[in-house]
Amino acid sequence: MVYTRDMPHPLDLEKPDPSAVEGIPTHTWDNPLLITQAVSQMRGLIPPDPDGYKAQYILSSRYIKKLEDVENQLGPNHSSAVDTEYCGAQFRRKLLAYRIFQINDLPVEILRHIFHYVTALPDPYMNYDTQRTRLASVCNYWRQVAIEDKVLWRTLGFSGKHPWNNTFLAMERADGAFLEVFICEPVVQGSPKLRSNHVADLFRRLMPKLSKVKTLSIRLDTEEGIWEAMKWLNLPIELCGSPSELQQLAIWFNLRPQDDGSPYFNLFDGRTPKLSNLLIQGLECPWGKMHGAELTTLDLRHLGHQAPDLSQFRGTLAGSPKLRRLVLHWAGPFEGTEQQSPIRLLDLHELFICAYHVDNLIYALAQFDAPALRWLELGEIVGDSIAVIDWFVQSRRFTGLQELALQGLTLSDTPKAMEALVRWFDSMPRLKSLKVTRVDTILFDALLADPRHHRSGQPPPKDHDLLEALCPKLSVFHLGQQDVQATCGFIRGREMLGVPFKRAFIDRKWQSRTLEEARQLDQAFPSGFIPLDTHSVPVEVLAEDR
Repeated sequence: MVYTRDMPHPLDLEKPDPSAVEGIPTHTWDNPLLITQAVSQMRGLIPPDPDGYKAQYILSSRYIKKLEDVENQLGPNHSSAVDTEYCGAQFRRKLLAYRIFQINDLPVEILRHIFHYVTALPDPYMNYDTQRTRLASVCNYWRQVAIEDKVLWRTLGFSGKHPWNNTFLAMERADGAFLEVFICEPVVQGSPKLRSNHVADLFRRLMPKLSKVKTLSIRLDTEEGIWEAMKWLNLPIELCGSPSELQQLAIWFNLRPQDDGSPYFNLFDGRTPKLSNLLIQGLECPWGKMHGAELTTLDLRHLGHQAPDLSQFRGTLAGSPKLRRLVLHWAGPFEGTEQQSPIRLLDLHELFICAYHVDNLIYALAQFDAPALRWLELGEIVGDSIAVIDWFVQSRRFTGLQELALQGLTLSDTPKAMEALVRWFDSMPRLKSLKVTRVDTILFDALLADPRHHRSGQPPPKDHDLLEALCPKLSVFHLGQQDVQATCGFIRGREMLGVPFKRAFIDRKWQSRTLEEARQLDQAFPSGFIPLDTHSVPVEVLAEDR
């Protein structure tokens, strides 16, 4: 079937009343009011045939081109009637495009990929069940394709209320596929926390599937909940099976570690030969049992007195030769004076270390060397951080850095501190990105200084010599909570040195800026700061964690 002259033309519609759209922006074709009008006008006008849809799509495109020509002729003298008609025509063409594309004619393999895409959620702790259930309720064919696709149901988000009937139904439909399991307190505001009997019921049904679990993430806020979870995870292999396929394991216990003992987790007695990502927060663990041969990410947080001692810490690093990302957030080792040669982590690219005292931080950093390190984050360091900077200079560690993030650092404003900072930045010629949050402004002064005044064995420059800039490749600036006036001076200073920033980002969570401060930042960087929704660091560092 093709379009003929005796058929109702989809564009021969009653012109909308301009007064109906008065006061709203009609220059955007997706205006809600215009869409509503277009939908009502299209009812009964589209023939039920793909060839007819294609013919009308072509006619719609020609009509839109004519309307664009009319708008160009009108110039700044816009006509609300023409704008309204243009918006409606755009939407009608979009609906025709949807009708031309017959999704059920696609091969099943491609349709399954589309299903996976539309059911994906940005947060794995969100409820996947609603998305998948809606998808399987469209028609019998989609239901059949969805239910037969076991991979579609493999992500299990236990974030709703007990008893999670839909989530367990998804687990049954994923029978045979590797599972991704995410367990957390109910995300609905006002819902009660998980009790021990709820956690027990969950693990009683989950543990028989342990050998098929590829990702296991647990985030609980109550002692009774985490103790019950650990009771099940610590069961002997004869009772719970072997997590031989487990690749990603993350367990958050969101209460501060207690001096009299924290929940104990036996790390599955090392029966995880494929484990590549491990995150432990607030738990006591037998670090000597960890299987780290395939480990690429090690993330230890809020361990306090349960942190690994020096021997365990070095043993863990030595047993993880493929480690690429290391996060230490108040996670030891904290004490010791024993001097040992550093463990070389040849593949370590990212290091995040937060909530340490200066002395403990230096002690922890001295235990390893990472010649390939590209990203370093230091946050919430207690004490004068110049001691850490001076250690970097003396040890010449991590000189290949390309990205540096500093948060909550106290830097003394003395000539010695200035020399240490300048020499530290002078040792990082590849540095491309800098992020600062609550850092003393002597850091900015150091990055504007001429390094030749601080290099040992080199004569000071003559007055007529051109200034030399530190970190000439530094082109990206991330701004957190920071003194605005000093920040603007720093940005302008880098531009005067001939090494201006090309891109600048600002933390959206920083809400303390006044209109005057925002104006100053816009003047200092006319290209504009790009707001970031989240921190570029993997953890939120809180002052009380110190």
